[in-house]
Amino acid sequence: LRGDSCPTLFHAMASTVKIPFPRVLTAKETLDTLTHWKCGVRNYFRSDERFAKFFNRASRWNPGVDNYGFVGDDSETRADNLESLLDTIAGFLPTHYITRKITQET
Repeated sequence: LRGDSCPTLFHAMASTVKIPFPRVLTAKETLDTLTHWKCGVRNYFRSDERFAKFFNRASRWNPGVDNYGFVGDDSETRADNLESLLDTIAGFLPTHYITRKITQET
């Protein structure tokens, strides 16, 4: 699978198949295993309405400004959801020392 085929695959499977929970990464990943993992993570978290919007191609945020640059009545909730997503994704790394770095600089 190519990275750009993930959205189509997700939408085709979402109503009929439970997307598996992503595995924890190891220190010996290859480009192929990381690409496959990334596709799985994207598809898994797209199935959650709190996180799906962050995988939209037009979705952008800025860790250097309040609430990651989200505006509106729900900006704090969106910022909290983004931090939760980034913390969760960082938890799949083989070492956890960069979790805050990912949340604060991604």
